[in-house]
Amino acid sequence: MHLNVPLAKAYARELNNLAKQLKLPGPVTLDQLARAPGVLQTDEELAVEEDLWPAVEKALKQALAQLVKMREREGAHLARGPGKAD
Repeated sequence: MHLNVPLAKAYARELNNLAKQLKLPGPVTLDQLARAPGVLQTDEELAVEEDLWPAVEKALKQALAQLVKMREREGAHLARGPGKAD
């Protein structure tokens, strides 16, 4: 088993914020954090994540490239000003 400390910290922060917003008593417990998805990971789960990373990385790079192109087109359009044809 491996502990995903950054994820546990994020859960604790968000759950404590939610508890305050809902005016619920008591802090988030270690038991609650240990049961949160992804906080405790087995070697098998980590291996699956590592196997998925290349596909996730490729999709992320493609999405970012499309975002940059869209922003460049938007900037060019704005630079031409209102009423000017494409």
